Amino acid sequence: MFAKILIPALLGGPYLFPALAQAPAPALPPKLALRYSVEWRLITAGWARLDYDAQNTARVHLESQGLVSKLYRVNDNYLAVLDAAMCTSTVSMQAEEGSRKRETLITFDKERKRIRYLEKDLVKNQVMLDKAMVSGGCVNDVIGGLMRLRTLRLEPGQTLSLPLSDGKKLATVKVDCEAKEDLKTPAGAFNTTRYLVEVFDGVLYNRKGTLQVWISNDERRWPVQIRARLPFYIGSITLQLEKEQKP
Repeated sequence: MFAKILIPALLGGPYLFPALAQAPAPALPPKLALRYSVEWRLITAGWARLDYDAQNTARVHLESQGLVSKLYRVNDNYLAVLDAAMCTSTVSMQAEEGSRKRETLITFDKERKRIRYLEKDLVKNQVMLDKAMVSGGCVNDVIGGLMRLRTLRLEPGQTLSLPLSDGKKLATVKVDCEAKEDLKTPAGAFNTTRYLVEVFDGVLYNRKGTLQVWISNDERRWPVQIRARLPFYIGSITLQLEKEQKP
């Protein structure tokens, strides 16, 4: 549960038209290496690291700690490879959650407009799901969507739509630019833009909730904070930037 919620929590004119999705995206800073604290119900539940390199490859490591780790250990590694237009081409994930060990590979074929999802149970040594579906061409996973969002500079009140897929479902996700906001984290003080990313409530994920992302307005375009607000029996989960690390 811990990882399933956190990974999604880690994404002018009313919409982002397909022509923009196919055009080369503005360049991001060539390297990114950031460490985040993960807070759940006012306790530190774990930590995460986000890396992005000059080859348009994003990596996320997610690990539980403290009481949460004793109850349900999480050690996940997620990798997303993007092309020059910031469309996702490959996603792989190795997930160790409790007694479960899963390996997932998702391939996004932009030219053939196909997505293939393959999930294996490494403990039982069997395929859990092998699925293919039609896509619209340029599609992002949730981490690729976050990287794409870093390339855009929307003003409060503006909205875009982003084709997003977890490999099992394809959805057009609405992103609202809510406000400019000054934010303090252990990494320092930032002027940010806050976005509401509508992935819950049956859009991409059936669970009810909201997902907000704060991105710095400087040239670094760091994701400074990510927060998922979920039903009371789960509570809110917040990833907050702790520090920059060596790539």
